Amino acid sequence: RMLRSVLEFKNTVAREIMVPRTHVVAFEIDTSIDEVLASVMESGHSRYPVYRGQIDQVEGILYAKDLFQVLRNSTEVASLLLADVLRKPVFFAAESQKIGVLLREMQRRRSHLAVVVDEFGGAAGIVTLEDIVEEIVGEIQDEHDEEPPLVYERAPGHYFVDAGISVYDLEEHLGEVICEDKTDFDSLGGMLVHLAGQVPVIGETLVAGSYRVVVLDADERHIRRVEMLRASTEEPDEPKAAAG
Repeated sequence: RMLRSVLEFKNTVAREIMVPRTHVVAFEIDTSIDEVLASVMESGHSRYPVYRGQIDQVEGILYAKDLFQVLRNSTEVASLLLADVLRKPVFFAAESQKIGVLLREMQRRRSHLAVVVDEFGGAAGIVTLEDIVEEIVGEIQDEHDEEPPLVYERAPGHYFVDAGISVYDLEEHLGEVICEDKTDFDSLGGMLVHLAGQVPVIGETLVAGSYRVVVLDADERHIRRVEMLRASTEEPDEPKAAAG
């Protein structure tokens, strides 16, 4: 089953896991803030493509948290434009792009969302970082009808890890010590925050023991999931910090 999971992930392309355009909640750039806010509250999503004229012309991504932050701080809500709160540039990915490559590129760009385009350049759908992570661990959850494991071994020396796991439990699973001094934290996420001196952002890379640790999912307060690669399995990028 593990071998099948690895092979399926390796060959899966963006088209297979994307949310198709017909199911995407998106906004025309001239939509009023009141209308946008009502739709955001109703749909409950975190990120929304914003387009000009038609959805094939995506100009930026609206993060719900950015909208809420601006609304809290602005005294001129009536004059606020949707264009004022967009994040750019938009990350576009081909339908045929392998999701392993897409994951790496999203990490590099620190992007949560990619607009998937077809062979003619039209918007076919969207893929989020969460979609890819779910694809990696989802099979185990479906087969056993339970929460994904805290540590998922994709290949020898290559793990996807819930950052809530205790460092002691992770070390027991790995069979090695990744951090000697654990007096200031209990969880892997706490350890990484301690090493970085702040909550690392998505795509940020740190070093713990013999592992290169890449943040896959995080918000302003804590880390949710990381990828761990033994240094010998992949040429590491320049690390941000090292565990002592």
